[in-house]
Amino acid sequence: MVGIIICYSVSVAYTVIRRITSSNPQDWILAFGPITVLNVSYSPNYDILWMYQNICTFCIALNFCQIILILAAMLAFVSTQFKMLQNNFSRIIQNGYKMMMKDSQLYGESAHTQGDKIDVSQIGWKYLESELHSIVRYHLSIIEIVIDLEDIFSNAMLSVYLFTLAILCFEVYRAAMVSITIILYK
Repeated sequence: MVGIIICYSVSVAYTVIRRITSSNPQDWILAFGPITVLNVSYSPNYDILWMYQNICTFCIALNFCQIILILAAMLAFVSTQFKMLQNNFSRIIQNGYKMMMKDSQLYGESAHTQGDKIDVSQIGWKYLESELHSIVRYHLSIIEIVIDLEDIFSNAMLSVYLFTLAILCFEVYRAAMVSITIILYK
C-alpha cells in the first residue's frame, strides 16, 4: 500500500506542478502516459482527461492491492493452521497422556511417568486414537478451507494476472515506440 501511495502521489504531484508552472500545453503531461485519441492541447480537455486518468488508475491500483493483501492474509492464515497442525502431531503423546490422566482423575506424578518422560506403553490406545482422530479432522478441515479459498480467489488471481500481463505488454510496446534520439537529447 505504501509503495502504491508513494508512486501514485509522486506521479500526480509532478503533473500538477507541470500544469501550474507552465501555460504552454506542450509542457503538460499526463501522469500515466499520453492518450492520443483526444486532443489535450487545451485546458478543458486536458483537465477532464487528467482527472479521469488519475481516478481510474487510483481505483484499479487500490482494488489490485486489496486483492493481493487479502490473498496474502489468507495464505498466512492457512500457513498458521498447518503449523498448528504440525504442533498437534508433535504433541499427540502428551495430549493422549493428559486425557488419560484426566479420565483416571490423577494429576501430577504417577506410575506412568519417569521424571519428565512419559511411558508411552502405559497410554491406552483409545486416548491416542482419539487424539489421532481429532488431528485428522483438523487436517481435513484445513484442506476444506484451502479448497474453498481456491474456489473463491482463483478467478480474482486470474484477472489480476491477465490484467498485469496486458499492462506489461502495453508498456513494452510503448517503450519500443520511443526513439532513442529523443531519450539521448532531452
